Amino acid sequence: MESRIPAIKLSHALLRDAISTIAKNEGDRETMDKEVYQIHLMNSKRPQPPSKKNATRAVTYPSLRHLGLIYGEGSSIKLTSQGAAIVRGMKEGANAYTRALAIHLVQWDDENVGVLDKMDKFSHQDRNVSVEKLVSLYWAKSDQRIATMDLNRLLSFYEEAKLISRDNGQLTMNHGQIAASRNPSHNPPKRDEFVRVLLREYLNEVRSGRSPLVPIPVLERRVGDAFGGRLWSDEFRRILLSLPKETSEYLLHFGQPMTRESQGIRIGGQYFYYIQIQVKANK
Repeated sequence: MESRIPAIKLSHALLRDAISTIAKNEGDRETMDKEVYQIHLMNSKRPQPPSKKNATRAVTYPSLRHLGLIYGEGSSIKLTSQGAAIVRGMKEGANAYTRALAIHLVQWDDENVGVLDKMDKFSHQDRNVSVEKLVSLYWAKSDQRIATMDLNRLLSFYEEAKLISRDNGQLTMNHGQIAASRNPSHNPPKRDEFVRVLLREYLNEVRSGRSPLVPIPVLERRVGDAFGGRLWSDEFRRILLSLPKETSEYLLHFGQPMTRESQGIRIGGQYFYYIQIQVKANK
């Protein structure tokens, strides 16, 4: 039996505002509806903004209910414990929010639609994983257009949590982030161990026939996968930025993108997307 893809109509870009508004107005449905509606009005790009009823009852509340972030009806709509944990993460900062969202989505996915497991299995057959291929294989009996739209919307939340990434329609799993979400109380690697794995995975990437200029998110995924759940995406970036640019082992170079690229890092006010590591001969 096919697992059903939930119809998530809320944009992932509105998730933070939506759940924080619900948290603030629990028990006051009238104010909750007004403020949720304002979120849609302020962010709508359509010529005709959605009605209040559509924005709240057709889009926001059903979507959050599908995702396991709210429960209750009428004046009793409240955040689930998982939704409250994500709001707490928001208050702590961007990294804490991403971790809380990732932890919830991995558990929710395991218990419901199983997209991550399907992606993993499919990737062993075909390295070029796409939404269309997943829908064709796992939701063959569903309306392909609707299923593709629903899966695209769902995966935008997974991207928000850094569980997956997309590049020209190709999906890539961030196995390290997924494993860390299943084991959130892990011990991150010390700097020496991190450097050893960083250099090894950089060289493995370059030896695979690619340019010595490696996109930072590509190396981030390789290193995270290698640590098998001991390294969050934000920990990779924090440790990387703390490293000296040159030691007896290596020399780090960072490169700026030629075109607009996301998932890079900022150093001293400048934006970098590529990394090149010169591994010294005595190592």
